[in-house]
Amino acid sequence: MLGVAGLKGAVAVDQLSLDDSLAALADRKIDAMFWSGGLPTPLITEYNRKIGLRLLDMSSLMPGMQRFSPVYGTATIPGSTYDQGGPVTTLVVPNFLVVPTSMSADVAEALTKGLYDARPALAAVNRAALSIDVHPGIETGPLPLHPGALAYYRAEKV
Repeated sequence: MLGVAGLKGAVAVDQLSLDDSLAALADRKIDAMFWSGGLPTPLITEYNRKIGLRLLDMSSLMPGMQRFSPVYGTATIPGSTYDQGGPVTTLVVPNFLVVPTSMSADVAEALTKGLYDARPALAAVNRAALSIDVHPGIETGPLPLHPGALAYYRAEKV
């Protein structure tokens, strides 16, 4: 992303945990951070209340990011998620459940079913699990869909 924005080599880059990144922002040791995770992220909500955070619109980087890899997409974070002035466009990447091609079709089908069956329990722990949706689940490009997962989706008539 820094390369697409023309900033590669122009800014110092540290790889910190989310906790350390937010603490460094609060202490003004860093100016910005990247985070990829479910919404809302409780620690970001907490720091937003403490110090005030601003999300940056990333839509202008989208064409370059898609040239880098077609897996990137955009999504809108509602302003109410982190008390922003309005909605903010951000970059998104899908999450994949990746298994070896040697996994049996029966196990892959059961694993896929188990993921969707567990959605309510997962959502009780993290609301981001509410976004787990069977309909786009079949779209796994650039990785091929495992035949066992395909059997699950066919059984669900997705």
